[in-house]
Formats: sequence, structure tokens, C-alpha cells
Amino acid sequence: MAQQIKQANIFGRIGTGLGRGLAEQLPKEVERNRLSSALQTLGEQKGNTPFQNFSGLVGAAHEYPQVVQSGSDLLRQQSIIDSIKRNPEKVPIGEYQPLNQPNEGPSRSATRPESTEAALNPYIPPPGAEQENMARQRMAAEPHVYQNLDQARQAVSNEIAGNVQQSNAKLAKRDLEKSVQSDAESTLAKEIQTLGANVPGKAMSRLQQEAVDDVRTKKLSPEEAAIKYGKEADEMSRTFADIASWGNMSLIGKNSKSLIQAMDATRKAAKEGGYSKEAADSMIADNGVTPQFAYASMYPVNEVKPLNDELKSIPRIDPRFKSVPGMVENSERIYRKLADVMGPEASPLSIAYELDKKGYDSEAWKKYLIDNQEDLNLTSNQKQELQKAQPGFFGLLNDWWLKSFSGVR
Repeated sequence: MAQQIKQANIFGRIGTGLGRGLAEQLPKEVERNRLSSALQTLGEQKGNTPFQNFSGLVGAAHEYPQVVQSGSDLLRQQSIIDSIKRNPEKVPIGEYQPLNQPNEGPSRSATRPESTEAALNPYIPPPGAEQENMARQRMAAEPHVYQNLDQARQAVSNEIAGNVQQSNAKLAKRDLEKSVQSDAESTLAKEIQTLGANVPGKAMSRLQQEAVDDVRTKKLSPEEAAIKYGKEADEMSRTFADIASWGNMSLIGKNSKSLIQAMDATRKAAKEGGYSKEAADSMIADNGVTPQFAYASMYPVNEVKPLNDELKSIPRIDPRFKSVPGMVENSERIYRKLADVMGPEASPLSIAYELDKKGYDSEAWKKYLIDNQEDLNLTSNQKQELQKAQPGFFGLLNDWWLKSFSGVR
């Protein structure tokens, strides 16, 4: 909040203060009452320019240099106060603007936008000729504040020095931020290497971001963050090792019920650890299942109740009737309803898997989403899912072996 400065009656202060308080020092023949009255009258005049006020002061007290000097000082002081009151946004009173102003929204990086901006665009002092011009403009704009050009030059010089100091402080702050980030990341990397954990690059990046955020917000020290997220990386590594152990073409012949139970346990661990997408992609790469089955396993539709209810209400059809007149239009109505209840958390490929099981054309469903992705506000992960390649023969064969799986409840 800006400080409220009460308007003072300068000449009243001189009349009552100096005019009376200095009475003992002035010759007895001074007409104190006349001087006091003249100054009081001048102080009550409104709308005078600084020069008019000064002229009135000299006219009333020209025989008393001490009074004129004191009045001049008070006039200058009041002019500065009036200038501040006219431009409070330029000269905030009683307010401190810290360098580390808070940013909107969460961040997973120790380096802040304002310090990055300072590094990209450091403050460069204006050249001498421009500084001289700034001083002249300042004196012309506020002659009651700057008595001469030297005072205006000094003010400009002080302002430039302050800008340089602030710019350098932001640059130094960025170096400290980068140091914090590098320390947190390297300490975590050493811990993960010591544990022998092996996790996908995207999952590793997420762990590093969370570790840096905990260090930046002072929740944990770099060493504490390394222990916490190193443990998560180790658990994640074991999950991906389990996925790889299920096999690829060798899935056929294994107990399908046991495999589905193992997949459900993996789904719970991945969801808790925040790496469901990476787990689904690992299933595609390591187990040779289709993208639809992998995402249906990690993002079952029953986790989104409106979507689950809508899929339960869709009638099962015989695929050979897909070409029946009216069937395409009916399918598109179904796709629109599913898209409306899908939300940002559900998986398009998981829905595609369930549509395939009910006899609908999952490729038509994916095409509908691709054609309307902007209107549907699909997330980046949902858009990436729709770019997954079509499965090969063994992928379909593995899906068939695990066909008893269903995310609908």
C-alpha cells in the first residue's frame, strides 16, 4: 500500500515556526506579525507554480536571508512530495519488490523465468550521449526537483547504477538456480546408478523433475531427494523387469489368467508411481501385444465411471453387419457420446480395445478422434496414443490369447 503523505502548509510552518521561533535571534525591530501574516497568506494561495511561490517568499522576507533559505528548502521538499504523489507508480513508497517474485503455477525446474530473461536480455547502460539527454529531459520535466543539470545527471547515474546492480543480481541468482538443479539431478543419478535401477528415459526425466522441485521448494535436501526418488526408480525398474519377463511370442501357451493378474498388479504399481504410459509402451515393445490391449491394461475404462457406464450400455453387434445401411451413422453417434465422457484421463486406445470386443470398428473411432481432436481438447498423451502403429500378426495373436481381459466393470 502506498504511503499517504499529508499536504503541509509550508508558509504557515515558516510563519509560526521560523517567524516566531526565531524571534529571539532576529533584531527586535523586525515586524514579526507582518512577516507571519504575509507568509500565512502566501501559504493559503492555491494553484501557484513553484516559481510564483518562491517569488512570493522573497517578496515577503527579502530582508531575512535565513527565512528565504529555509523557505526555499521547504518549497523544494514539498515539490518532491507533490511529484511523488502525482506519479506513485513510478516511485513506490514503502514497498519492496523482491527479485524472487513468485511465478504462477507449479514448476519442475529450479531456474525461474525472470532469471532466464535476465540472462537472455541483460541490462545494458545507455551510451553517454543518451544519458546526457535523459538528464536534460529530467531537469526540464521537474525543474523544482533538480536545481541544476548536475543534480539531474547524478539522478540518472544513480538510476543506471541501480539497474545494473539488479540485472547482475538476477544473473547471479540464475547461476545459483542452475547449481541447485545440477546438484539435485547429479545426486539422484548417482543414487540410481548405485542401486542398479534401469528405467525408461521419460520416466527418469519425471523423477529428476520431481526431485529438483522438492529441493527447490526446500521440502528435501539433494541427498534426501536422491534417496526418495532413487527408491522409486528402483521399484519402477523392477516393474519394467517384470513386464519384460512375461515374454513376447511366448505369451501364447502361458496361463492367460495368471498373466492378466500380473498385468493388473503392474497397473496398480504404475498408477501409484505415475508411469502408466511408460508401462503401456513397455508392454507393446517387450510383450508384442497391440497398443489397444496395452493401454486397456494400464488405463482400464472402469477408472472413469461415466465412460464405463456408456460402454456398458452399447449393444454388442456382429461384425459382418457393419455394412448394413444406417450402421455407420449409428456408430458415429456412439463415438460422439464416448468422446463426450472420455475426459482428459481416459485412454482412446483403451476405448478402441473395448469397441473391438463389441464388434465395432475401432479404426473408425480413432479416425473420429483424429478428425476432431482440437474440438475435443485431446491431451498430448491422447494425441500420441492415436499415432501408434497398427499391430502385426503376433500382436493380434497375443491379444486373442488374452481376450478374456476386459476393463469394463
